[in-house]
Amino acid sequence: MTARTRRATVVGALLLVLMPTMSMARIDDTAPIPIPGEAPAQLLDGTAYAAVTVDVGGEAGIVRLVAASNGSGDMAVDAWAVPSISGPAELVDEAPIRRDASVEESFSALPRPAADGTLPLRVSDAARLLVVRDGDARRVIVAAIGATGPDVRPCCLTLYEVQPGARTFLRRVGGIQQDARAVVAADLDGDGTDEIVAVEDPDAAGLVPLRVYWPFDPGRRPAAALFDVTAVDPASLIVAETDGRAGDDVIFAAIQPVPGRTPVPVLGRLTLAADGPRTEIAALRQVASPVALPRSGGAVLILPSPVGDTTASATWPPGGPLHYEAQVLLAGTALGVIGSGADARLLLRPGSDAAMVVPLDAALVTGTPIRGSPAAISFPAISLRPYVGPWPGGGQVFLGTLIADDGVATQIASLVGAIPVGRVGARAASMVLAFNMTEPRSPVLARAAPAGQVGIVALDDVLRPEVDGGRLGVGLRGAAVDPADAGRLLTRDLAFDVIVAAPPSALVLAARNRQADVDGTSMVLVGAAEPITVSPDLTVSATTLSVVVVTVAGGAYHGEWEVERRTAPPALDVDASALTFSSTVPIRGTTTPGAAVTVNDAAVHVDAAGRFATSVEAGLVPVPVTVVASDVLDNRAAATISAVGWVDYRRLPWIPFVAVLTLVAAFLLWLRVPRPRRWDRHGPEDDAVLEELDG
Repeated sequence: MTARTRRATVVGALLLVLMPTMSMARIDDTAPIPIPGEAPAQLLDGTAYAAVTVDVGGEAGIVRLVAASNGSGDMAVDAWAVPSISGPAELVDEAPIRRDASVEESFSALPRPAADGTLPLRVSDAARLLVVRDGDARRVIVAAIGATGPDVRPCCLTLYEVQPGARTFLRRVGGIQQDARAVVAADLDGDGTDEIVAVEDPDAAGLVPLRVYWPFDPGRRPAAALFDVTAVDPASLIVAETDGRAGDDVIFAAIQPVPGRTPVPVLGRLTLAADGPRTEIAALRQVASPVALPRSGGAVLILPSPVGDTTASATWPPGGPLHYEAQVLLAGTALGVIGSGADARLLLRPGSDAAMVVPLDAALVTGTPIRGSPAAISFPAISLRPYVGPWPGGGQVFLGTLIADDGVATQIASLVGAIPVGRVGARAASMVLAFNMTEPRSPVLARAAPAGQVGIVALDDVLRPEVDGGRLGVGLRGAAVDPADAGRLLTRDLAFDVIVAAPPSALVLAARNRQADVDGTSMVLVGAAEPITVSPDLTVSATTLSVVVVTVAGGAYHGEWEVERRTAPPALDVDASALTFSSTVPIRGTTTPGAAVTVNDAAVHVDAAGRFATSVEAGLVPVPVTVVASDVLDNRAAATISAVGWVDYRRLPWIPFVAVLTLVAAFLLWLRVPRPRRWDRHGPEDDAVLEELDG
């Protein structure tokens, strides 16, 4: 593999073939709408578990936790230098990580420790990268610990400094036979150099130790402070100056046992004095995971409840209880802090797709609303989610919206499944993204952390929001979009192709019936070499096809359609109008909405309700008129009628006409019937004798 290896590369038009064993309907192909191109990206070789950006050999670079390139199943650290002028990042060094073996492992035959009492760190073990301040320098510390089984106590925390280009790439800087669940870097004494603080499991007395390591002072032994708490939440560890004294404090949420009573939620605080670590515990009114809002004289602790129904603000003076400034405030989940010092504000998430920038005041009930970008808000609920978290160099990202420290909100790429790590390259014009990995800033030393990749992409592509709100315009072969409903695909056979025009290195996923787990059987990863077969069940009434494209710069595009198999021809009812007194005969009819209609091979307009109307030329002799209705699948219905121009005598009311004509003829005949002539009257002079009559 090369440094240009791409994750699930998809170049040009990519094909999802659904059940290819069936024949496809002959439908004109539709071309996909291309997703905007992106600058070439470099995806670093190997499977990565974490990444940070630091100075490597005098240039900006990247340090990663990776699976060793020799295929051993061990975990390693590598370093990449990114040229400040041009050119791809180059691998500087790689070294496997070893960790101290426990006493039990030292006496065990398998695995056998090396002569120095160490074992290789397996990819199923736990590790974390820490960027540690040492004056003006930033150094990288690897914290590694064995975690070989669910019932095995983690052991033994081992610390290394990463020294790219030095003779010793990994220099051991700490570690004793102790466990750890989480580690953070904090300048506890305020001297400008960070210490390492590890949260351990409860000891035999039930007390939880927080142990402090001095990685750059080899002569100083680790020191532990014991807390009378149980059930420490390792993910709740934060570093903030809360007591008004020089130096950072380490704050965490925990549960404190109370003899004979229900355990109570508390906050623990670790500080460092001249005589060593000090512990403090303060009771909480409810279980809460703290967020520190910086302020002169000590940070204000924001205490949102786990379910997001209440949010409180409190201060914690040295040696005293929490002082609540407000309670039952604007409900939501605290996402982070915008700005610093007196201008620091809280980013609160009161809903699923909305956030608020809340200024620090006594009420915390008002704020500036922040909306996620349309593409991120509407992205399907799959295990790859749009990024929410800090932005390198300051600010916060919320669902495709970047909120700068001054509060200005700008839409950017949704960063689906991608975590921004830092800026590198010429004029810092490139962004390092960690794909499909755990948040690198989490303090937890997690077992078998999710593995992904690290890529270097153009910053301009990350800062560019998706076109058209992330709507994916796919191409189709063997299927078509229903003209009456853009959210429905019609197919005549059980097989059709979906074509996606994606930029290089895009991730393409397909799901049916909203079964949306990237690792599940309903999701497929499409590569460039061969098409991937998906088999949706089109025999059920509600079949849904979802297609998701995630670009290498974090752009999110998706589409979802109901799929309907349609083999019946469209409905068709047609009629020619009567009595036009013209040679033009109107033709009217109805069909299935979305169907196309031709009359004597001439296309006619069909409205949204399926109605159509046109006219044909005709004379006194009937002429045939052929009407054909066809849908996008080429299912056809045909009807033939005849039309007569001027007067359609076939439609005249002949029965009444015949009746009237019969009556008229009868009347005329009655008038022509002969009648007897009336005899004239005779007078006396008109008398005659019989003989005269005979004569």
